[in-house]
Amino acid sequence: MPDPEIFESLKNDFVLIAQYTDSQDDPKPAQVFNRYRPEGGSVPVYLILDSNGKELASLGWPSNRPNMTKEEFREFMKDGLAKANAGN
Repeated sequence: MPDPEIFESLKNDFVLIAQYTDSQDDPKPAQVFNRYRPEGGSVPVYLILDSNGKELASLGWPSNRPNMTKEEFREFMKDGLAKANAGN
């Protein structure tokens, strides 16, 4: 069951986009991944971008480890949202 606070924030504060990078027919997704790729190139990568594509916050390996707590993910979201709001 998703954390209600995280779910509500994802629903109301963010535009969710999933980018799959393993397509053999279209190289563009891999090019986008390479632009924002964390050191080591692991996936998944969670990014918070502004409307111009500027990276405000990222969460890649090892930060997105399988045992990451809800609180850690919530803090990542709050940090990115605060940066987005500060830019307005």
